[in-house]
Amino acid sequence: MLATNIENASLSRLFRKVMNRLERHIDVLEIPDLVDIIYQLAKLNRKEPRLMKAIEDRIIEEPLKIHFPTLRKALFAYAHLNMGCTTLYSSIARTIKIGQHELEPLELAELANLFSRVQENA
Repeated sequence: MLATNIENASLSRLFRKVMNRLERHIDVLEIPDLVDIIYQLAKLNRKEPRLMKAIEDRIIEEPLKIHFPTLRKALFAYAHLNMGCTTLYSSIARTIKIGQHELEPLELAELANLFSRVQENA
């Protein structure tokens, strides 16, 4: 039991170091890479507010440069973790509206489902 606690503490410290380093170098990563990171964090149910906010700001700044699979991952991550501001969701919605003719009906339905999961306080 003690060994497990020590391992968990070590992993937790390592994870924190990785997150801190990632936050410092966020400007050099591409948005799809950043979205992959928050998508994996959401799959782990792991909120990292500072990192999520920094990536959110990047998505808002460059909304039209994101492809739709990346938008789906970002929308899933922020909705699942109950994070993201109304500006982020509005930016994603505008991007989807502009490119909706490129999406299949099932893809639009999936995005609508993800939007329905967004908490009202977002």
